[in-house]
Amino acid sequence: MIFKRQIKDTSMKKFLSLIIVSLIFAGNISAQEYAVKNTSAKDNWFLELPKVGANMNMASDWLFNSGLKDVTSPYIGLSFGKHFTPIFGARVDLGGFYMKNYFPDSKIDKSLKAKYINTNFDLMVNLSNLFGKYKFDRVADIYGIMGVGYTRHLGYENGVSDFGMKSNEFVEGTKNFVNTRLGIQAAFHASELVDINLEANANLIDGTFNYSGRKFNGYVNAMVGVTYKFKKRGFELAEVVEPGLVASLNDEINRQRGEIDNKDKKINQLESDLRDSKNENLALNNRIGELEDQLGNVKANQVVVTYQIGKTDVSKEQLVTIYNVAQLLKENPKTNVEIFAYADAQTGSAKRNKVLTERRAENIVKILTENYGISADRIKTYAYGSEQQVYDNNDWNRVAVIVVK
Repeated sequence: MIFKRQIKDTSMKKFLSLIIVSLIFAGNISAQEYAVKNTSAKDNWFLELPKVGANMNMASDWLFNSGLKDVTSPYIGLSFGKHFTPIFGARVDLGGFYMKNYFPDSKIDKSLKAKYINTNFDLMVNLSNLFGKYKFDRVADIYGIMGVGYTRHLGYENGVSDFGMKSNEFVEGTKNFVNTRLGIQAAFHASELVDINLEANANLIDGTFNYSGRKFNGYVNAMVGVTYKFKKRGFELAEVVEPGLVASLNDEINRQRGEIDNKDKKINQLESDLRDSKNENLALNNRIGELEDQLGNVKANQVVVTYQIGKTDVSKEQLVTIYNVAQLLKENPKTNVEIFAYADAQTGSAKRNKVLTERRAENIVKILTENYGISADRIKTYAYGSEQQVYDNNDWNRVAVIVVK
């Protein structure tokens, strides 16, 4: 006869809730996950075989004054899975043998041995990479394991012989059970191809699995295994740029583009102003010529050199005028020349305009003496600045009047 004792049940819902909370927690932290270059579907697969160890029934009806041998049995298994990222992986875990349930109050001092096979689907979380930086050449990695599985009861090994049962077969209810799991694994990297693993996992299963008086039973697997890794092993990390830095650089690029656009607009405007100024200067020269012809104020021995605003050099278009003056002086050795330089009154200060007209006159003298060999003794200059105006039109007064006497 088997004696059962009442113990406070462990809640399956609480256990499942713990798994869900753990997944959410891991997911939140994985926001810090590394940027990994794309990997092939063939990469980072692994096979753990052999996988051997011990199974200990933690929710047995045994008392703590009994030996571990009464609730501990061998465990064998294998795992096959894949690492999807440096943090997350998954595996299918197969294992079993038999599990002991010890009844100290029975007439015989023996353990009831339930044969079983278990198939588990486990999520693997690389805690070393989750909380630290990914390293391909790390000596060891620590994995957290959580999962759910299917356990098939294969009957009792000693139900009839030791406990006086009618059959060794499992006779109470279903033979199929769902178990949940939490565990931890240390993977020591012996080489790029092989890992040596130490693993412990805690499992929760219905209490009727091994004729227990509890609603749920708990058991622990502790094992050592050898893992073989296939195809490409490890991950290649991509350079990660902080989003805030990227946004800042984009803002700076856009700002500089805006400055370039503004400068292009200014350049276009200046080019347009320059064309207008040239056209204005040409029109001004034409108008001066027309007025001189109309008024009859221009003598054959008097010519005018025009300038743009703020300019003192003789433009290419005006050099022919200087040339004609020089030829006239050469043909008439007894003649002299007077240069009267002016500036318009509406541009610049009186002092600046005075200097401007001095330089205009000096540049004409320089051309006559250096280019055409005219003696400086034959040339006189007068710089009036903007104090005197030759014409009523302000813009026409940017001139130098050359008079040959």
